Amino acid sequence: MDRDETLEHQASPSADHATAPDSSDPQVPRDASETPEASDSHDSRVAVESPNSNPSPIASTSLVDQTDEVFAMADGVLRDADPRYIKTESIGWWIATFFVAISGGIPLFVLAWNGVGPTWLRLLLVGIWGTLTLLLVYFSIRYPMWEHRRTKYRVTPKGIEIHKGVVWRQVINVPRNRVQHTDVTQGPILRHYGLAVLTIHTAGTTHSTVTQNGITRETALALRDFLIQREKTLDE
Repeated sequence: MDRDETLEHQASPSADHATAPDSSDPQVPRDASETPEASDSHDSRVAVESPNSNPSPIASTSLVDQTDEVFAMADGVLRDADPRYIKTESIGWWIATFFVAISGGIPLFVLAWNGVGPTWLRLLLVGIWGTLTLLLVYFSIRYPMWEHRRTKYRVTPKGIEIHKGVVWRQVINVPRNRVQHTDVTQGPILRHYGLAVLTIHTAGTTHSTVTQNGITRETALALRDFLIQREKTLDE
């Protein structure tokens, strides 16, 4: 009897001797306090590694757009002169025509009134004066248009290319590394129309002084800044 009770007591496990659950068992859940931390860490890692659905505008912007307005002009496009350049040139031609007409007409009128010299000489002088005046009137109308059509410029990262000339046409290339200094000037007529003249002084002997007409004051200042900023290039 005593032997059977002893075997039954050893066969049935006691509550005091119950084994603790193994933490390595995958079916046993971990402590509840550890789960949110692991989840937050995983979410933050995914947020960092996931690509942005909206790319930065800088990444999609071209290199020229990332530069300032001055360097955006260095696109190699051949640009025409400002249309107001025709008006400013016409004013200059009309002023010259007026002075020539007055300076030649008054003496001829005095000679004809007083009857000085033979008649054929007075008629010859009047014919020369009239022809010269008509030519100046014609060129005052047409020449500014021709000059505007031939005045162009092209800006590249290496410098500026200037096209000008009606009868004798010129194409002048001015590298940036040859520029000594630049001037932006405005007379009363140019200032009224918002235009300016850019004068470029170079280190060479031929074309050591080059002018660009028919541009606005803002464009002249932008070209000046572009030509004198030698350290800054579009390759930066």
